[in-house]
Amino acid sequence: WQSEEARPEKMAIQADVKKWVFVENFKRVFPGAQNPIDLDEFVANQNAVVSFSTVTQLLPDWLSNVVPPVRESIDILRKHYLAVRVLVEQYYGAELAQLGPDACAPSKSCVDQVAAGALDALYFAGGLSVPSAISTGMWVLY
Repeated sequence: WQSEEARPEKMAIQADVKKWVFVENFKRVFPGAQNPIDLDEFVANQNAVVSFSTVTQLLPDWLSNVVPPVRESIDILRKHYLAVRVLVEQYYGAELAQLGPDACAPSKSCVDQVAAGALDALYFAGGLSVPSAISTGMWVLY
């Protein structure tokens, strides 16, 4: 996933595996697209969102949404969502438009719903569980 010149001497197993999985998942969802999301920012925010999801369960929503590190993470997540939304519109917009106005109710837009699902998959579904399993396997082997 990195060019020969960009490869470091050593791997940062957890971060590098998360980057690799993100790059590969992104290629499958948006084949041929230039990835607009910075890999380091993505992994840092993925880690933050997972950590904050545990802590913020103990707080009321109004409070967790104003805590500065949580707010920053939400802002980055929103930026990533908007980047993915543009690509969903570009790659799948015509097909989604054929579904009709009520196909994705109660969402106002199928593009919004698919973009949220794609970002969820990149951040959490395969984007988090796959690197965790690979990292554990690499830890056992090395």
